[in-house]
Amino acid sequence: MSSHSNIIDELEKGVTGLEILQSGGELEEKSHDYWMRSRMQRRLEEGSPCARALVRPTSTEQVAAVLEIATRTGTPVVPYGLGSGVCGAVLASGDEIVIDMGAMARILEINENSLTVTVQPGMRGSDFENELNDRGFTMGHFPQSIEVS
Repeated sequence: MSSHSNIIDELEKGVTGLEILQSGGELEEKSHDYWMRSRMQRRLEEGSPCARALVRPTSTEQVAAVLEIATRTGTPVVPYGLGSGVCGAVLASGDEIVIDMGAMARILEINENSLTVTVQPGMRGSDFENELNDRGFTMGHFPQSIEVS
């Protein structure tokens, strides 16, 4: 088993076309959700912890490859949807990679017989509802966070 210090090299070599960010505001932003405790900590402390890297897959194959490499290297993975969580589920502290699902935002299939939908994990709730409406359907669920869910 290799050390997770090599995760970036392995991701660069092993996952064709994967966007990898290792610094900057987006990495810092997506290392946390909207949990009040972590927001306050970031305000009070300079240099609050963030993930080692942010990766943005565009396909199921890339997600599988990232997870295989993370498993092999023992690197924790933090999934990031659209960041609407308020309970601290996204709380990276330095060794993790955050896997941002935002680039995977399409409806893959609507089964009109069983009234089920296969949708990628990065689709915004309001966009999902609008696409369903355009096809004569509704998801029938309207949480307060639909615009960022």
